[in-house]
Amino acid sequence: MPIFLSDYRNLVFQGAGRGMVASENIGVGHIALEIPESLIISEELLCQSDMFLALKDLNSITTETMLLLWSMRERHNPSSNFKMFFETLPSNFNTGLNFGIGALAALEGTLLFDELMQARQVYPHILNYGRVDQATKSLKFPLSRPCKAGQQCFLSYGKHSGSHLITFYGFLPREDNPYDVVPLDLDMSVDEEDGTAQSVSSSVTAHMVRGTWLSRSGGPPTYGLPQRLMSHLRTVLNCGHNESIPKADIKENDRMVLETLITIFSPMLEGLGEPDDYNRESASWDLKLALAYKDLKRRIISSIVTSCTSGLALLDS
Repeated sequence: MPIFLSDYRNLVFQGAGRGMVASENIGVGHIALEIPESLIISEELLCQSDMFLALKDLNSITTETMLLLWSMRERHNPSSNFKMFFETLPSNFNTGLNFGIGALAALEGTLLFDELMQARQVYPHILNYGRVDQATKSLKFPLSRPCKAGQQCFLSYGKHSGSHLITFYGFLPREDNPYDVVPLDLDMSVDEEDGTAQSVSSSVTAHMVRGTWLSRSGGPPTYGLPQRLMSHLRTVLNCGHNESIPKADIKENDRMVLETLITIFSPMLEGLGEPDDYNRESASWDLKLALAYKDLKRRIISSIVTSCTSGLALLDS
């Protein structure tokens, strides 16, 4: 079982499950959690088992698959050294891969729907959160920012979008996630470096657009939108934006860019429809998560349309 070097308390948080709260101030670099190598289910442990001897000569079987099979058997071994660990695991662990037909139907046409369909075609993956410290023969989890007494201590799942977190981890962050974006592919018919036309019009440039509430500025020249996206559209639409151009022309150029963005994102917003009129309290867990994701996408796209509309009003003032 894990060894907690810092003084933490294991608690259950409403709507979020188990977590850890510091009972004293913990500084950057201090070890929040340390697990001895002997208590880690690893490839080395697998190689010492009789299951490895039985499976190692099978063609195309991976180490991950052997570890999975070993864990399935070991969980029901009453004398296992990992008995306490297996007993702490939740009886049910649901992710987006467990979504039922109702939840999938609610997501049709969204990025999450596509990601779920793609993920169901591949094998589950294993993420490595760290390496064993060879000096102490343990896996350590140091803090990257201070955690004050009474605060919940969080473990990062990585720089992932909400669709990825739902698919593989079964939750959607409550707070704003800067990695939640709307992917936008635009035909690239000009060179953004020098503005010259390109002979290959099939080239595509990808843009990731976040909710504009995360932007520091809602006014010109970006109106809360990504600089690269605005630069690309100004070049494509031949809407110059430099000091040599009269202010009146710059305003008209910006108007063209913002109106173009509205024509791109308004259909996306309409495609999501109005907020679903479900009784979410009685809805299944997967439908609740699906609807929460649609709410998030609706909020992001709506913020983009609103920022463009506000920008047009600013240009008229």
